[in-house]
Amino acid sequence: MELLGIIQCIPKQWKDYIYEYDNIDTLHHYEKDKLEEMLTRTVYKEQIDIIKQAPISEIYFREILQIPTFKMKNFYIMPFITTIYTKLRSFQFKITHNILYTNEKLHRIKIKDTPTCDLCGISIETLTHLLVECSKVREIWTKVETELLPPYGITKLDKKDIILGIELNDKQNNIINHIILEAKHYIYVCKLEKCNPSYHRLKNRLKITEIIEREIAYKKDRLQKHNFKWHHLINMVLE
Repeated sequence: MELLGIIQCIPKQWKDYIYEYDNIDTLHHYEKDKLEEMLTRTVYKEQIDIIKQAPISEIYFREILQIPTFKMKNFYIMPFITTIYTKLRSFQFKITHNILYTNEKLHRIKIKDTPTCDLCGISIETLTHLLVECSKVREIWTKVETELLPPYGITKLDKKDIILGIELNDKQNNIINHIILEAKHYIYVCKLEKCNPSYHRLKNRLKITEIIEREIAYKKDRLQKHNFKWHHLINMVLE
């Protein structure tokens, strides 16, 4: 802002003089158009760009999942493309920003006495352990891989697919990422309730979510899009 104030105080004839002799090596100035059109927000952005750093969550996922920082924007918008159910969007937001409270985080800030997983009671409950690696959740993912996703061409999920989702092309159905998201949310609910995940309960939760999304879609005049997303899963897989 100080720089902008100084620039605006420079008389017009001085600026014209600067551009006449812009070959002076010691003179550092902006292009004429940029100088004349410069706004406070432009100066602010340029100064911020110099010192800004990647969010800690992006560094975290780069280390554990080898996701380049510039690709994280694809995963930030994914829950909004995947579902219109606000609860699931909010849950995935916590994951992508690494603010989902696991026992490892709660123990670190002295809210939990132990960082041990609530489901298996053996390993430290990190994000990847709880959602992917815990022995109590492997059966859920096996069922998802063998029964829910094969009709959509997906037969194997890796750690990145489960935690952040799958980057789909235009021909793939968003129900793929919805199933993964629903399973993660159900696992977290089981952690809070301290009960083992059940595939039967996961299927029931999918049916309930379909009803909720159908009501939302009806109010927003999006039933056609809703039916395209859910038709096969509800009528062929979850019947």
